[in-house]
Order: sequence, then C-alpha cells, then structure tokens
Amino acid sequence: MTDTENPMEITKPKVSAFDRHQTNPFSLAVLDEVVLKERYRTLGKLPDGTRVATAISPDGEEVGHLRFVKKQIVDDDKFMKFYLSRLPDFWDIPKNAYKVLCYIAKSILPNQDFVHFNLAECMAYTKYDTKKPIYAGLGKLIEFNVIARGYNESVYFINPLIIFNGNRVDYIESIIKRSAHEKELNG
Repeated sequence: MTDTENPMEITKPKVSAFDRHQTNPFSLAVLDEVVLKERYRTLGKLPDGTRVATAISPDGEEVGHLRFVKKQIVDDDKFMKFYLSRLPDFWDIPKNAYKVLCYIAKSILPNQDFVHFNLAECMAYTKYDTKKPIYAGLGKLIEFNVIARGYNESVYFINPLIIFNGNRVDYIESIIKRSAHEKELNG
C-alpha cells in the first residue's frame, strides 16, 4: 500500500491540533456509562439446588461451602474487545484511521488504558510508505474520541468505552481507588 490510496483520507485534522493529557480523559465517562451487574455461577450445587458440601461449626452454624474449580481450555490467540454499542461510530471512519486503529488494538497491553505508539512499527503494520496517512489516521481517531493524546509523542490514551484489552470491572475499580486516594492526598 502507498499513502496515495485516497487523498480524502489524508487530510486534516492534525494530531498536534488536539490537547495533550496527563491522565486518561475518558476515565470519568467509563464510570458514568458502564453498567455493572452481579452474576453468580454456582459450582457447588447439585442439579436440584442442594449443596454438595457445607461446613458447619460445632454450634450448628453454616460457616462455609465447598467450592469446585473447573479447568477450562481457552484459545491462546490474542483478542481485543470492541464494544458493540459503539461500533456504529466507525461506519464513516476513513481507511487510514481504521488501519491505525488495528495497529493500536494489537498494541494495547492487558488492562492498560494507554498504548505506546511506535511510528516505524505502525508504518510496517499498515504498509504505508510515509508517516502522513498515519498521522492523519491518528487525527481522525482522536476526532472520533477513540484515542486521546498522551503526555508525550509516543503515548495515546484509549477510550475503554470503545475498545479494551482486559476486564473493565477491574479498570473501573482502579479508577475509583485512584480517585479516593487523590481525594485523601488533597484533603
């Protein structure tokens, strides 16, 4: 591929036109928009609902239950979660932005809300000959609120409402803990 695929795809917005961020600007939106639900999976019951084993104290009080650990076979291939509610946002995304998004998706480490962007790696992955379509793609991803500029040229924050590699519940809990810690420090 060359950078002349579609001249419309290599126009504005420039990455440098967007603000830099010290922390992920999408974090608070995750707290507001993600709905958490409790789900229980009981492995210590028979099909009729009776418990397989219950620990009873000498006083006759129930103090515990037997827990089974089930061995699962999993696919070891890399995966990334794209949240279905946000996929329509990508219907109009230019091809160069899509290619850069694919590079970013493969580069996100588990349970991280940022990615270390490497221009040379991205050019090799997308098969672009120049950096111009890469930066135009980054600009579009920022414009579409998929990513945000980080504190330096190689760091971009990802929007966990759209794409995430890991457990968003753990991510949300870490935001809450970090926020509580910051409130403690700031009085």
